[in-house]
Amino acid sequence: MIFAIMLIAGFSPLNAQATQVHVSQPITIFVECANDGLGEIIQGVIDVHVVYDNAGGYIAHPQGGYLTGVDTGIKYRAVGVTLERVDNNPENGAITHTFINRFHFVGKGTHWYLKGTFHYVETPSGVVVEHGSSEVICK
Repeated sequence: MIFAIMLIAGFSPLNAQATQVHVSQPITIFVECANDGLGEIIQGVIDVHVVYDNAGGYIAHPQGGYLTGVDTGIKYRAVGVTLERVDNNPENGAITHTFINRFHFVGKGTHWYLKGTFHYVETPSGVVVEHGSSEVICK
């Protein structure tokens, strides 16, 4: 799903010295279960606090902002976490990245989750092997 990729891509480090940053992440996504099951585009901006570790990974939590249904005007508040873990393998020179995205959006009458897991390995020769999945789960 494009949303998860955009959300993750929005958290690239600003500079090598940064250990904590706040970002405002614009989001637009179609949620099939919104609008009494008719589906609806949900959009807005979420403020996210990002803490980087010294290995190049990060953990990010929503700190404010909301998304709004374009047709219904229903507002959704985000709770959850996104994290990246980076593992360097000195034996073979490969770098492994694992992204986990678990966001829960809470609104009047409709709750939905964005769940995504992405994993890729970069070999010393520059070859990237990747796999992952992302889905919107309606409750």
